Amino acid sequence: MSLRNDITEVGRQDRCCDICGSSLWAKVWSYSRVARARSAAFLWNVDVVICLRCGFCCVSPVPTENSLLEYYSGNFAAFSGQSVDYSVEKRLGVLDRFAPGERYVEIGASSNNRDFLKALRSRYRNIETVEVNDTASPTVRRVGEIERGLADVVCAYFVLEHVGKPVEFLGECASMLASTGRLVVEVPDIRHYGVDPVALRLHEHVNHFSPATLVEVARLAGLDLVFSSVDDCSRSFGFVSVFRLSVSSTTQFLPVDPPDVVKEWIDRGLELVGEFYSERDACRKRIAEASLENRCLIWGANSNSLDLFDGWAVPERVVVVDRDPRKRDFFFGEPVVMEPEDAISCIREAGIVIICSRRHRQEIEDYIEGVSDEKKTIIVLDINR
Repeated sequence: MSLRNDITEVGRQDRCCDICGSSLWAKVWSYSRVARARSAAFLWNVDVVICLRCGFCCVSPVPTENSLLEYYSGNFAAFSGQSVDYSVEKRLGVLDRFAPGERYVEIGASSNNRDFLKALRSRYRNIETVEVNDTASPTVRRVGEIERGLADVVCAYFVLEHVGKPVEFLGECASMLASTGRLVVEVPDIRHYGVDPVALRLHEHVNHFSPATLVEVARLAGLDLVFSSVDDCSRSFGFVSVFRLSVSSTTQFLPVDPPDVVKEWIDRGLELVGEFYSERDACRKRIAEASLENRCLIWGANSNSLDLFDGWAVPERVVVVDRDPRKRDFFFGEPVVMEPEDAISCIREAGIVIICSRRHRQEIEDYIEGVSDEKKTIIVLDINR
């Protein structure tokens, strides 16, 4: 199966380093991949580069703002029946420690769950959310619609790595803060890519931060570091930093991460990406062999199953299952994605099950055991470690 005949190519433009202004890049990885939104497929051409002057790692050329808006506005928001993939307790712990007050603003709030929102309402009198996804229900759609100088806290959880102009974005966040306000930012940690490469492999990530590069980008936006931690981050592959409005106006950049060290972080991540694609190829072989006699079940319509299917002649006996009803046409026709309740006979007939979501493995296995007495061969295919 291939989606490459029916895609929208993501537009790109050249980029100078956001920290030092240099255009001296060292390219460390180039690839293309197709990503699925609700009504279209998008071709992302990605060049990961390192600034030879200051060590900042990002994507250049960078997707245009219009291309990013088109993609994110039509992307899949979090499914209401899906558990969140972050620690509510850790987010609240940082807020309680560093950001008391009355006015809370969150940018990129499509994945918030009821427990987190309930806890926020018990802490803040006024809550505003910004989200461009057209299936979400934020209070506003654009950052510019938020009043300036009033927020006690502005939060951007795993947003900044998606932003083509991070200094400008953080400057907008800073303008929302009251004089004693705090900005809370969580991003993937580039130093962690050799342990879990999920953030490196995600095509949407146009910036790759270390704590040092985030501090420097924030400083250029008029913000000073208050606190930074890996252990207090709500996701295992990232770090959290808290900033306040700067008391100085220095804009001269300071070299941050040595480029050769940054390349080592990327190279270790790329080794794990390579292992994932080897696992994908092994899964294809197992599916092809097993489908000669039985149905094969793929659980999860997501980026992992897209990688599994793209460019591959999928055997006819393969069935895809996902709980999200919006993903029925995820592969543009074939194979059709079924909800579990509609696929019970297929689940019972399947000899092999490929689970494309490590986080949901146990609940998927429990469901299978609840509807089928037959023992299955279970394989997990997920780049997220």
